[in-house]
Amino acid sequence: MNKKIIIIISSVVGALLIGFIAFFIIINVLSNNDLKKRKNAEIIYGDFKYVKYEDGQKLAYLVGLSDEGKKKDTIVVPFQIDGYIIVGFSNYYDYDCDFTTAKNIYLGAVEYQCSLMKIGKDTTIYGGDYGLYKKVLKTNSKQYVSESEYYQITKNYSNHDNVFHASVVFDFDYEDKSYLYVSSEKDGLITYSPEFDTSNLNYRLEGWYNGETRWNLATDLVTENIVLNARWR
Repeated sequence: MNKKIIIIISSVVGALLIGFIAFFIIINVLSNNDLKKRKNAEIIYGDFKYVKYEDGQKLAYLVGLSDEGKKKDTIVVPFQIDGYIIVGFSNYYDYDCDFTTAKNIYLGAVEYQCSLMKIGKDTTIYGGDYGLYKKVLKTNSKQYVSESEYYQITKNYSNHDNVFHASVVFDFDYEDKSYLYVSSEKDGLITYSPEFDTSNLNYRLEGWYNGETRWNLATDLVTENIVLNARWR
């Protein structure tokens, strides 16, 4: 082959190689900058770390527990945090979404992307969907769910020994949307009832009702599976 042609080919190959290297360096820098930007967007509030939903709405994703949250055996995921309604969990951009330190997790209304949570090997979970049950199956954990989710899990999984129909469902019926919180009972008394920061909501929670009868959480006993509905004023 002509020596001149070899030199030309070598020069082209060298230029392409330099171009590829420069391209990957730029991509890596941009990715790292984006990661730093995302990590800087992480906000600590109470027991949780969260990020704001990108389109400017008052929505948020939980991305893990704060140092304070990691000290607690029982974690209650609220309906809203710092004025932002929680829509789900996220482990994108290296968010750890680590909830492994909690022994009891009340997920409440949050059902979106629950399977992204990291859970411990012996955790009791109240709420969540059948996507999260895939992780529950791999551990000694237990999951209490609403009737609809119980149906989905028992329909899709032959092994459902560690999933239970919750004896109590709290229907947080807010502005025509039903957000379900589930609980269990001990000796008839409800072991947990959701408490809400309503300072950023349009209404105030009056109480929980079984049909038309207001439920007294301190004295009323559960004798069958029940649904308690929120009443607002």
